[in-house]
Parts: sequence; structure tokens; C-alpha cells
Amino acid sequence: MHFTNAARELGISQGAVSHQIKTLERQLGFPLFEREGRSVALTREGRLLLPALQKQFGEMVAIIEELRAVQGTSGRSVTILTTTYFASRWLSKRLSSFMNNHPDIALRIVHASANRRTDASHNFEIRWGNGIWHNTSADLLFAANLTPVCSKSLIKSVDLPFRPESLKNYAFLHDGETQEAWKQWISKAGLGDIHLPLGPAIADPNVRMQAAVDKQGFALADWLVEEELNSGKLIAPLKTTLPGYGYYLIKGPSEISSAARLFSSWIHAAASNCDGVF
Repeated sequence: MHFTNAARELGISQGAVSHQIKTLERQLGFPLFEREGRSVALTREGRLLLPALQKQFGEMVAIIEELRAVQGTSGRSVTILTTTYFASRWLSKRLSSFMNNHPDIALRIVHASANRRTDASHNFEIRWGNGIWHNTSADLLFAANLTPVCSKSLIKSVDLPFRPESLKNYAFLHDGETQEAWKQWISKAGLGDIHLPLGPAIADPNVRMQAAVDKQGFALADWLVEEELNSGKLIAPLKTTLPGYGYYLIKGPSEISSAARLFSSWIHAAASNCDGVF
């Protein structure tokens, strides 16, 4: 495996590819590649991420290519900035309906990390949080209550039946935003000043959910992990849920065009059936 091939396909320098990879690895907190002389190989973490990313980005690329193939002469487009977590677990599954209704509008999905916005020309951003951001007007798409999830095999038999206070025996997985949500959940569960062992800080929510599947600890999750819950890879052993969080549509710096207004109307309608409840 060589970065040279990636650079040629992207039309940028090999140094630029290496720089972006190093930046991503710093944000994730673990290496994705092992350097072996002039070639590179995926690390264990990279190999775990690869199938999920290939599947989800492949689906989005296929949809976007279909949109481009049927695009009319108007050249209308909409750029959406969002995380891979939301794109892969909610948005990608629904984009075909927008494509069928508006074949003349080309969509561009741009990745944003949980803590960093990277595109200055988007029409909209879809962001998770409590809706309170400085100098930002956010429209709620749907609520997403939070509850702790983990691998069923993580829970020790001595802790059964599982109670909120049993959490002190397990690590909790978090990032900068969910660490505050953990404090709020602990308060709502009536646990007072209980101290939860600090587990790995993982910025990417997809990686954080995989860490929970891999028995590294408990993660706060919303209903977008329903596939893992339905398959039994994850369980939600406690009834307490934390309200006040959700996914919001935020207007970007680009002018609101007729195509952008159509996308806004569509995504609000698509989100109207989501109640955020487990």
C-alpha cells in the first residue's frame, strides 16, 4: 500500500496525503497505518474501521453518482456537512427519496469530525448536541435521548441484576461532548457524586460504539445504534434516559438557494417520524 497512489487519484501531493493522515490519527487518538519503509500497512484499528467506512461511503458515492448522472442543465447543488456517524446511520438510508423527487439537484456530503468543522462553503450542517451554540441558529430535526450501552458479555455475573450504581465497576467511553452528557445522566439516575472510571477518550462516535461492542466499557448512545441493539452486539441494561439532546440542521455560510430550501423541507419531513426514544 502506498500513499502515492492515493495522491494520484485525489490529484494532490503525497505530502498532503501524509499530512491529512497524521492529522486524522491525532484526532482519533490512535494510528491507522504502520510505516514499513516506503510502503504502509493498516494497523489493527485501521483494519477494524475499513469495512464499515467502505460500505457506508460506497453507498453515499453511489447515490451521489446517480444524482450526477441524471443532473439536468440547471447545475443546482446542495452541500451538507455532517459526521460519518449520522451520515452512515441515518442520512445515507434516506437520500434515495430526495434523489427520486429532485433528480436535478446534486448533493455533496462533506465529513465533519465531532469537534471540528472543516468546510467553509456548505449550505447546511447537521450537528448533534443540545442546540445551544454561540452565534448559531439551529433547527431541531429530531430528539435523540441518551442511555448507556455496552456489550452483553462485559457485565459480570456479580453485578446482575444490573443497577445504575453498578456502573462504578466499569470504564466509561467518552469524548469532550459526551463527557458532560455523562455527568448529566449520572445526576438524572440519582447517583450523586459517583465516580466512573475514566475509559478511552474517543472522538469518533462510530469508533466509540465499536469500542463498546469490543467490551472496552460503557458508551452513551442514542437510538441510531438500533442495528447493534437489534443484533445483540450492544445492550441498554438501564432504563434511565437523558433527554435534551438531538440532531440539528444549521444553515451554513452559503446563500440559501431554491435547491437548499428543497433539501431543508425534505429532511425536516424525513425526520418528522423520528421520536428519539429507545
